[in-house]
Amino acid sequence: MSAPTGAIASQISSNAGKVFIGGLAPATTSEALKGFFQAYGAITDASVMTAIDRYTGVKRSRGFGFVIFEDPANVDQVIAMDNLELDGKKIEIKRIDEDRNTSKGKEGIENRKIFVGGLPEDCTSENLKTYFTITDPNVVDARVMTEPATGRSRGFGYVTFSDASFVDKAVQAKDSHFINGKWVEVKACIPMEKTSKGKKGKGKYGDDKGYGKGKGGYDPYDPYGYGKGAYPPPPAY
Repeated sequence: MSAPTGAIASQISSNAGKVFIGGLAPATTSEALKGFFQAYGAITDASVMTAIDRYTGVKRSRGFGFVIFEDPANVDQVIAMDNLELDGKKIEIKRIDEDRNTSKGKEGIENRKIFVGGLPEDCTSENLKTYFTITDPNVVDARVMTEPATGRSRGFGYVTFSDASFVDKAVQAKDSHFINGKWVEVKACIPMEKTSKGKKGKGKYGDDKGYGKGKGGYDPYDPYGYGKGAYPPPPAY
């Protein structure tokens, strides 16, 4: 997976002047993307996201990218344009709305969440969030679960989308998710109340001495009882 560079990396937490560009032609490069949008204002940075093809081992475009304008006001001009084409393909332009990158509250969050397993050790929460912007440009949250004592990745994480419809899209493409040089597993999560693990246990967090044993407890670091260590299948499976 190719991560944003330059200003995209430095402004990853701020969406001012940033737009998502989808439907890119396979041959479109970051340089071509930047050159095209310079007609609409000064560009801070532009980047086409790439990934390693599962069958050929060759780096290829993932069909989308990001452009950051120096002046956020230029975003309105670009959004207003219809039927823009780049390298012979009609492209999709979406505003990265910072206001939408906030939680909608506890209700409905689980319906908008996926489990991602088999993550490489060097995959960070930011890597995870950046990767899944191909599914939803307004990903609410992405988190790689780590060991509390060492901070080491436990090999799995969660992504929360802005809308439940994006969960289906991510799961349907389960055979094509490749992050930091490794194929990963993607499955939908289901609300806690629909599983047997939501029952009250004996300790502060329910079954606080039996994490991962399916006894109905809640571990704040392992809320689905996956157990310490390697990732398992999620409860929605």
